[in-house]
Amino acid sequence: MRKVEGIIIGAARAGTTTLASYMDAHPSIDFSKEKEVHFFAFDDLFQKKEDYLNSFFKNDNRCKITADTYLLIDKNAPSKVKEYNPNMKIILVLRDPVLRAFSGYNYSVRNGYINDKTGFIDACLQEKDFENSEDIVLKNNKCNILRSQYFSGLQYWSQFFPKENFLLLKTSDLRDNLPSVLKQISDFFKFENKALNINEDVKNKAFKVRSKTLQQFLVNRNNPTRLFLKKIIPPFFNQFLIRTGIVKKIAAMNKQTEEYDKISDEDYSFAYKLLEEDILNLKKEYNIDFSK
Repeated sequence: MRKVEGIIIGAARAGTTTLASYMDAHPSIDFSKEKEVHFFAFDDLFQKKEDYLNSFFKNDNRCKITADTYLLIDKNAPSKVKEYNPNMKIILVLRDPVLRAFSGYNYSVRNGYINDKTGFIDACLQEKDFENSEDIVLKNNKCNILRSQYFSGLQYWSQFFPKENFLLLKTSDLRDNLPSVLKQISDFFKFENKALNINEDVKNKAFKVRSKTLQQFLVNRNNPTRLFLKKIIPPFFNQFLIRTGIVKKIAAMNKQTEEYDKISDEDYSFAYKLLEEDILNLKKEYNIDFSK
């Protein structure tokens, strides 16, 4: 079977859903049936070996690409990815890191990971309690400043893969210069650069959930009720539910769209100070500028 050759590792809340939809429309790409396959993030899934990963793809004649936005800050993932495919091509979509952190915070509040009475600044200050957690779900949903430290994440991944294996895109280019982005992807994977019939309106909308308890059950694999059911429900039935899309349908019914929250000047300035060193290093090393 053909190996997965490319993976989007982040950044979450930066346009990865939009990018995945564009790549899925490419005639040379077989994008995974589930946008994010957490094969490299969780040991129990990684131990299922390649048959499990291959089950998310349908065309062995195309370049297989998937995504997992947990991975940018996952210290264990790069070695797993290299073990699986030492030539893996790694893609990142980068958004203004302060706005990404704020968006991540709002996502965590709406999904029940952060109490809605905890303000953005307080949530940022509480991150130190979770930065070294081995629970990658908790770490990803509590550490929104950490997830916006793109340079730090790239430096760690660069210990495992050479610089030419990384493609860095900006969220603003997905919006304002899509033909250039598509050409970069084609060049990166050495595809023929073809015009694609794509829906440029695909994006993650802001939403709130009707029931945070239900949402935690659906999205948090470490939810106590979910862990209990995992012990008594046969694995094949769990996979059946995932494959049929029932879980996604229930999650969609539990959501209702709302307007995006806007960050205050105070919150922006506070987060920028926390991220400034990483922002300046990113500009110096990768020529990607998010500085004021």
